[in-house]
Amino acid sequence: MMKKVFVSFLCFLPLLFSLSFAEDNGHGVEVRSTSSQLLEIEPGKIVTGSFLVSNRTEREEEFFEKLTLPAGWQEIVSDEFPLKLKAEEKRVKVVAFLVPLTSPAGRYQISYSVQSQRNLSIADSDTIAVVVLPVIKLEILVEEKPEVVIAGEAYEIRLRLVNKGNSETDVKLQIKSNPDYPVKMEPSEIALEAGKSQVLRIEVNTDEKLRKRIKNILEIKAETEESGNGVVSLKQTVLVEIIPKVTGEFNRYHRLPTQVALIGAGQDGKSGLQAEFSGRGSLDEDRTRRVDFLFRGPDIQDRSRRGKRDEFRLSYRHGPLALHLGDRGFSLSPLTERFYYG
Repeated sequence: MMKKVFVSFLCFLPLLFSLSFAEDNGHGVEVRSTSSQLLEIEPGKIVTGSFLVSNRTEREEEFFEKLTLPAGWQEIVSDEFPLKLKAEEKRVKVVAFLVPLTSPAGRYQISYSVQSQRNLSIADSDTIAVVVLPVIKLEILVEEKPEVVIAGEAYEIRLRLVNKGNSETDVKLQIKSNPDYPVKMEPSEIALEAGKSQVLRIEVNTDEKLRKRIKNILEIKAETEESGNGVVSLKQTVLVEIIPKVTGEFNRYHRLPTQVALIGAGQDGKSGLQAEFSGRGSLDEDRTRRVDFLFRGPDIQDRSRRGKRDEFRLSYRHGPLALHLGDRGFSLSPLTERFYYG
């Protein structure tokens, strides 16, 4: 007799397990996704999805709702009140959540579930898949550079390459110098993880034969390997002023060309001597302030046709300003005096 009861119990076990599984898999309530089963999104975007909730019981039920998201993801729409459904009532629930900018590229499962407050066995859930697309975003920051370098000296620049994307990126680096100075950059190839950065060191050798002040222009180009989005490149320009090295004896004076002359003339037994001091040129290195002067005397025109009259004049020019002192030609008006000297 005991053997028959044991055999009957074994036959009843499969039915018991099937009822238990059926109750766990949406007993009294059904949740089904009405959105696309696979959503592709870039990081930093908001994703929306919808689920159809059906009350399969014969009475009104209040359900707890739960949206299960990956770590760091943020739910946008959240109802603070329980979901109330009448008997056999159906309702579409819309969910929305934000995918952070730092989310690594890959596939994620988003789960939405409901559970009755009255009977915890009345529960069901469904999922949607979200694929976060890879985004390549690079930035080059200047950390350290000299403002001025003396020609002939080597100088170093420190840059930082930052991967602001959401996936590991292989980056190739190139550098050009204008003028074409010898340049060395380390490293020239980098495998940079998402959110990480790498210091770049650049060494430049300048030309000691430089004779004028220039700006050394360095152009750094970062380029990723080809991907589904094509080639992504980034450029950064760095300027460093190069000044020539002072050679030879230093002259602290600015020179102005001048001339000294002694003039003698005579005719019909008359003669005379006169001295002349003249000059013209700039008063500064930029040649913006200029002077012109002549001092000559005494007057010996009455002693010879080749003799000159005495003359004392000084002119100064700077931009639109012109200042004249002493003897020179001038005009009052076309009706009075033209080309008058005094």
